[in-house]
Amino acid sequence: MSTKEIPLTQIQTMDQSAYIAGFFGVLIGITLTELIKGIAETLRNRRRIRYYLPHGIMVFAIFILIVQSFFDFQWLSRDITNWTPLLIIRFTMPWIIICLCSYLAFPSFEGTHIIHFKDHFNKSASGAYKFGAVLIPMIVIVNIVSLGLALFHFENLIMLFFLALIILCLVFKKDWLTLIPLCLGTCYLLYHAFNY
Repeated sequence: MSTKEIPLTQIQTMDQSAYIAGFFGVLIGITLTELIKGIAETLRNRRRIRYYLPHGIMVFAIFILIVQSFFDFQWLSRDITNWTPLLIIRFTMPWIIICLCSYLAFPSFEGTHIIHFKDHFNKSASGAYKFGAVLIPMIVIVNIVSLGLALFHFENLIMLFFLALIILCLVFKKDWLTLIPLCLGTCYLLYHAFNY
């Protein structure tokens, strides 16, 4: 049985962008795994859980944000041929924040005590909004630097509007005020997903 040599022209190698895409794939996998693990633990411990609708909305919003960010990464990075460490850091930081939000989304399920998702939501919403206060300026900077959008472009104005709402939530710490950016943000993410 003879073996044929494959011409060098037919050998396809991975370029730099393929390696970077694999790196982001790992981040997506970690984030989705943590979110799915939390949902699975919720179903497993459903008899001792007191559900809270805003918590479910928050988990749904994080899931949409994960999927949306993946497509945003593909779209933003399609013209990048030479990746630098600074570019990778700039694209990675929002993903790290999203990953941390997925870790904050669910409480500890250890023990036999009743778990109130309302209490956990009130605790974790503050942390998630602090991450949002860091993430949104980064998104605006990426929009300006990578996409060439003006500071007061429609998309940046929406981000700045949400930043103002988040700052109000962090300052006044009212339950009803906390729900406003969460519900509006989920609707915006859904709108953005449908009109991608």
